[in-house]
Amino acid sequence: MEQIKRAVQVVGEDNLVIMQSTSSYPCSPEELNLKTIETLRKGFPSVPIGYSGHEVGLVPSVIAVALGACVVAGSSLRVVRAHAEARWHPVRGAVQHLVTG
Repeated sequence: MEQIKRAVQVVGEDNLVIMQSTSSYPCSPEELNLKTIETLRKGFPSVPIGYSGHEVGLVPSVIAVALGACVVAGSSLRVVRAHAEARWHPVRGAVQHLVTG
């Protein structure tokens, strides 16, 4: 966490999103550490927190959003949510959905 705090001090909070991720690919569910999203949200309340998944399937990405991630990046899904609106864009498909929450 100290390294992240220092990095935010160096680059500033403007146009910044902190992404929770893991270096394993593909990643097993035990390695995802999704609870870190809550820790990052508490530690950086004015910075959007996201999740970059390297897992197989969409369930971890959905859980990440439930934990407060407002940006999700993965091999088959991109999610950007601003306030009460969300745009879901399947990268490998042509279908786009606008989701409000």
